[in-house]
Amino acid sequence: MLQLRALHAVTGSQNQETASPQQSSNDQQSQSQSQPQSQQNGPDLSKLSPRLQQQFDRVQNAHLGNIVIAKFSALQVAWSCDQCPNGYPHKWVQKPSIRTANDGCPFCSGKRACRHDSLATKSNTVAASWDYSANKGTPDDYTAGSNYRATWNCQDCGLSWQTRIKSRALAGTGCPHCYKLRRGRKADGSRTIRVVYNKSGCSLIGRNFLTCARQDTCWTAAASLSLMH
Repeated sequence: MLQLRALHAVTGSQNQETASPQQSSNDQQSQSQSQPQSQQNGPDLSKLSPRLQQQFDRVQNAHLGNIVIAKFSALQVAWSCDQCPNGYPHKWVQKPSIRTANDGCPFCSGKRACRHDSLATKSNTVAASWDYSANKGTPDDYTAGSNYRATWNCQDCGLSWQTRIKSRALAGTGCPHCYKLRRGRKADGSRTIRVVYNKSGCSLIGRNFLTCARQDTCWTAAASLSLMH
């Protein structure tokens, strides 16, 4: 009996020794599964406001690793907003410090152009005269009410000029060169001009009649002609 008990004690201790590696591997797996979720999901956003946490683009910011994003951080971070009325994505890069001071979406606030309110969408006729070589960006990058002073190419006369986007898209201004040519014309395309003659050797011969301060005594209107050109 004593020999059997000793034999059972020896085999039991061997079973415990052989089972210990499996138990340690199971412990390692349970430890890995119990690791904090923040290490697997990217940066820690607990310092940011709920609105900024919602707009934080985890896909574009995956390269940041497991760092803590402070609310006054100067790190360039990608953001995303899904509030576009037409369903277009609002994506931009900005520092958390700036977003903490003003957490609004620049597209929703009109500071940046979205495809649903861009110049190209709102006024494609105006956008057609956009000078791509002289301007920064494209008509898709600006709203119709932008103050950007852009360069335009007239599709009628071929000349270029500069004016603000809102002047063209909202106020309806066009090519100043064509405006000068059309100014004073009648419905049939003709225009009336005054023919004036110099009286008694005025020194302003050859100059514009309207520039003469003494036009009543030096000049006289002879006729009005309708010209077609």
